[in-house]
Amino acid sequence: MSSNWTKLFMMAALALITCTGCGDDENPDPMVPVGEWLYGIKTGKVTYLQTVWNSTGSSTTYNPVLTFDDYGKRIRVELQDDGDEVIYIFDETAQKGYILMVETKTYMEAPYVSAAGIRLRFMYYGDDLNSLWGYYPNYTKKANKTVAGKSCSVYSWSESGETVEWGGWSRITFWLQDYTSTPGTANSARLEATSFTETIPANSFAVPSDYSEATY
Repeated sequence: MSSNWTKLFMMAALALITCTGCGDDENPDPMVPVGEWLYGIKTGKVTYLQTVWNSTGSSTTYNPVLTFDDYGKRIRVELQDDGDEVIYIFDETAQKGYILMVETKTYMEAPYVSAAGIRLRFMYYGDDLNSLWGYYPNYTKKANKTVAGKSCSVYSWSESGETVEWGGWSRITFWLQDYTSTPGTANSARLEATSFTETIPANSFAVPSDYSEATY
């Protein structure tokens, strides 16, 4: 993930000041109703196209996949990390967490509380969490954008010469881009949902039987 994405998600987390309780039943922000730290629907699978343009304008693409159940308390995220495929699985209810290395078909256990952080990376702070936007100067609400079949509300704001557009539906990020001059050119990045379904594959949150535990 580029530094642009890291900065963007950090901005979102910092704006919702008391995020340390995100995975708890307690409300981490008095302006945000309890339960809205989860996704707005029970089950979903979103496939994305992530594109990052470097300083010369060349681009690299990835295809992250988000799968969740129980409003995000069970979550699976498939990512590409420096060319390697990695799968994160967290189940807050079962108190289990795993990191799967696809190339070697190995896995390691991970703290299940990390589910909150993974969930927030794909959470959209939309109209029902509109207290967020008050933290940003010069933000605007743009026209709705249809992405992966969903009519998404979109907000935009600028800071230090960088512009961010963020759109989503039912508290799920469907559209996210940032740029300094023009979208799709040097030093810009974009995350766009390409497909969405509320039906998820069986055993999405279990370690496959042909994986072995990594030893280090």
